[in-house]
Amino acid sequence: MRKSTCLSPLAAVGLLAGMVSCGGDKIVLPDEGRPAAIVILQGDGQSGRVGEALPQPLVLQVTDAAGRPVAGATVVIELDGAEPQPATVATEGDGRATVNVLMGPEVGPAPGAARVVMADAGEPVQVDFTLNAVAASADGLSLESGNGQSAPAGQALAAPLVVRVTDAFGNPIPGMQITWAAGGGGSVSEAVTTSDENGRASVIRTLGIASGGQSTEATSGGLAGSPVVFLHTATAGNPAGVSIVSGNEQSGVPGSTLAQPLVVQVADEDGNPVSGAAVTWIVTGGGGSLDPATSTTDQAGRASSSWTLGSLPGSNAAEAVVSGVGQASFRATGLVGGPTQIEIVSGNRQTGQAGQRLSADLVVRVLDAQRNPIPGATVTWQVRSGGGSVDPAIATTDAAGRASARWTLGSAPGANSVEAAVPGMGAVTFEATAAAGAASALAVATQPSENAQAGLPFGRQPVVQLRDAAGNDISQPGVAITAAVATGGGTLGGTMTRATDGNGRVAFTDLRINGAVGTHTLIFASAGFASVNSAGVEVERAVTATTITSDTPEPSEPGASVTVSFTVTSGAGTPTGTVTVSAASGETCPQPVELSAGGGSCTIVLNGEGNRELTASYAGAPLFASSGDTESHNVAAPPNVPPSFTRGPDQSTSVAAGAQTVAGWATAISPGPASEAGQTVEFEVQVVSGGEFFATGTEVAISPDGTLTYTPGSPGTARVEVQLQDNGGTANGGDDTSDPVTVNFFFTP
Repeated sequence: MRKSTCLSPLAAVGLLAGMVSCGGDKIVLPDEGRPAAIVILQGDGQSGRVGEALPQPLVLQVTDAAGRPVAGATVVIELDGAEPQPATVATEGDGRATVNVLMGPEVGPAPGAARVVMADAGEPVQVDFTLNAVAASADGLSLESGNGQSAPAGQALAAPLVVRVTDAFGNPIPGMQITWAAGGGGSVSEAVTTSDENGRASVIRTLGIASGGQSTEATSGGLAGSPVVFLHTATAGNPAGVSIVSGNEQSGVPGSTLAQPLVVQVADEDGNPVSGAAVTWIVTGGGGSLDPATSTTDQAGRASSSWTLGSLPGSNAAEAVVSGVGQASFRATGLVGGPTQIEIVSGNRQTGQAGQRLSADLVVRVLDAQRNPIPGATVTWQVRSGGGSVDPAIATTDAAGRASARWTLGSAPGANSVEAAVPGMGAVTFEATAAAGAASALAVATQPSENAQAGLPFGRQPVVQLRDAAGNDISQPGVAITAAVATGGGTLGGTMTRATDGNGRVAFTDLRINGAVGTHTLIFASAGFASVNSAGVEVERAVTATTITSDTPEPSEPGASVTVSFTVTSGAGTPTGTVTVSAASGETCPQPVELSAGGGSCTIVLNGEGNRELTASYAGAPLFASSGDTESHNVAAPPNVPPSFTRGPDQSTSVAAGAQTVAGWATAISPGPASEAGQTVEFEVQVVSGGEFFATGTEVAISPDGTLTYTPGSPGTARVEVQLQDNGGTANGGDDTSDPVTVNFFFTP
């Protein structure tokens, strides 16, 4: 327990003595109840974990000069490295106050003071105390240093591998056990270490003998970040040897480059590949060359070079030399030369008649790489374009390395080609030109239409071509070719004789069969040429079109005659024959009408009202196909005629006379003509002006028999409009109401 550094308890030794011991000759007697001292009753010198509350709170007491407790004193707690809770308290009745303390995040002493807040500027009253923050439980394991190092395989890394153990606030934790394990070969100096007062633990890492990536793990169970992994690179040591990887003991044609390159590997004493080592390639026997002559090993420690053998058969030798280390020796064999090339000797680029054998044979020569002739080589002959044939298809070279074949050109003029090949080695191509022979025959290049109409030009006109005996087109202009009917009857129309153009071709444009139907063929002929017939042409009757041009009157009345006019047309001429006109309801013209100049008319009587479909049907003729047309026609009743009547005189009477009935006022009442005698009529009366002069509640009326009734109500003049309406309706433009007439009414008192 600590006490105030100035005031001491006075009750035991007397007030005066206490004051003398406190300060000399300037004695001030404190007031009773004024804070004079503060002491820590509990909690001074405690230790607690960082970030946690102290196990015990601070308990302090404030007393006056007589040692009596002071209640209500304000005390401020000041701490470095910890947090008082609360920082300001008031003492209780026993002069005591309690304060909890939360330790800060850093390890070490946390000094503090409790100070009484005085109302005036008197001597300060405070007490000092010290707390101690210790580390919390170990929380994390982290990599401190030593990661990413490189060293030669089998050697120790230059720097140790260091990890650090800390609590949640980063404070070091000593005494924690760390387990170390080497990955990828090699070892660590200690398998288990313990963290020091700074929380650190370390080992020395010796790499494995294999070059490449290696690792080390540091583990401490339950800690965040565990395991910590260090990565290292083991580099190869100095070159210690060179060995063959591939390419040894090959064979090939003298002067050729071997199929596989020569490959060596340079390694250190542990067998790790060494990159960047210089390799020199040297031919030591048989001639030839190596390319490149020097090279550098890659990441796999490998280097390569291509070997071209010497020009003579036999043994070849080469070495890959690494200066100061050693060499690897390669062997190869140059075999007797085989076929390496084929060339044309003679027979190329000849010209001959299509379908005929060329005058000169085709000759090739087969050579090795040194251009020595190869006897006994197999040569295959094959036509590549233009048709024709080559004989023999397979030949063998003679002692001079030569082989030959005979070539018959294709039947069509133009370019021809033949290939001579040595299987697996190469080929050459001979070219020749096939020329056409003399024109001797006609050929139908384009057949006429398979189907046609009598009297109409073919939809597809024939094309005739001059050809030689081999069937090749001959380009000879000015040859007249005539077309005619070969089979099927009738006559051929159009321009039947035409001359060939520059391509030896005639294209007819307007040929047609007149006067006959059925299957026909054409014949094409020209003096000095073999004639030719066309394929069959099926000639049918010419298509016609029947059209109803009028049907009058339109509309017509039931039972009235309607004149129907029509035409029948065709591209092949003017059709003949008859046309029948009928209605869908069964009515017909009296008899079929014989066409005159492709047209005609007839009269048909249509009964009953409504729309009728009229049909004109052409029966057809030997050279013309049948056809028809329909037309809609309306049969309607005559329009209604409005009714009529003769009006009576204007009316004049006195009001006193009362209701009036004028029999027969309207006369000559008629619904219309006799055909409308069955209609009913009624008068429509409308007061135009002066309606107020008629008696209230009465109306002016005229009965169907013409009787007028009305009742005057007061003196004055009124005007009434009268019309007669029947029940005939207004369909088809009819009228069911007569023109209006005006009747005047004069009323006196």
